[in-house]
Amino acid sequence: MEILPQKNVAQHHEKQNRMYKDAFFSNVVLRKYLMLALIIVYVDSEKTEYYGKFKYRYASSAIMEYIFSDVQYREMFKLLPKNNPEDFNEFCNLLINDINSLLFDGLLALEEIKNFESMKEDQYTWSQLDNEQREQAESNFVDNQRKAKGSLQLSNVVIQLLSKVTNYCQEPFVSQELGEKFANAINYCLDQLTTQKGLKFKISNPERFHFQPKVLLQHLIKIYANMSQLQSFQSFVVADGRSYSDETFAKSLRVITDNKKGVQCEMEDVEKFQALVVVLQKLKEVASKTDMIFDDAPDEFLDPLTCNLMEDPVELPSSKTIMDRLTIKKHLLNDPHDPFNRSELTIEQLIPRPDIKEQIEQFK
Repeated sequence: MEILPQKNVAQHHEKQNRMYKDAFFSNVVLRKYLMLALIIVYVDSEKTEYYGKFKYRYASSAIMEYIFSDVQYREMFKLLPKNNPEDFNEFCNLLINDINSLLFDGLLALEEIKNFESMKEDQYTWSQLDNEQREQAESNFVDNQRKAKGSLQLSNVVIQLLSKVTNYCQEPFVSQELGEKFANAINYCLDQLTTQKGLKFKISNPERFHFQPKVLLQHLIKIYANMSQLQSFQSFVVADGRSYSDETFAKSLRVITDNKKGVQCEMEDVEKFQALVVVLQKLKEVASKTDMIFDDAPDEFLDPLTCNLMEDPVELPSSKTIMDRLTIKKHLLNDPHDPFNRSELTIEQLIPRPDIKEQIEQFK
């Protein structure tokens, strides 16, 4: 990361440092190709080992975050969905995967660290362990420290990057393939930060693990604000049965409007989020009534993975399973196999079932 301006350096060195970095990123060739190259690095790092991809994604995310301040880089970024749709959609897909899994892994590791430190501080409990148990506990502690630092550091950068990406490009995040997944991911993060572990999580010196719940929440609110006007996004948010609730969003609004909490959101973002909360409450009420209408749908009309009424049923050629086309398309984004027998599968192999679709329409 030496090519980025460094923090915590003397003022005159910082000024000189930034001057050299700005000159570097002003290169005409970089301005034309760097954004695409960074996205490809982010995508291709999926092929490396687990901790290795953290290094590549942290570097590419940090550089992208820095060059977003340059209008020419932003304009090149806006062209990527049209000029490089496959690379860009995969990049968006992996961003969504990362914001969900990284925060989950990081908070889980922090909880294990907290339990270990509490146990070690309790002299009686620690004395009851034999040498082998202590060595295992110490080893797990080291592993959890590494996981917490890696996951939360990258989580900070990825969520900040996503707040920039959604400011300039919203379409992939409301697509049929990614819209539901995206809404579920950010809903999960919001729930964890405001009602579960985040702001209430107590651990000594959380900064050593790069845990910054207030900053994370600030960027999450920015993401919601960026997407708030899109009706499809609103629908995806309230359809999330795992993490969405009116209470979660109402509490999040109270947190970001309470000066004592110290969450420094821009006023425009707060106002957009506040308006979104009202819209979501109304949509949730309507959705609840709609769900009641289809509660008695026959099992053969329901997708076997989501248990939702199918819109476009297709047959998987190997397992002969009937699924909704959208559900299997989402699955194939991350795993090119039939989920029921693990045989290789592509979208082109799906067999339309218009007969079942007609039956479902008649049921409706």
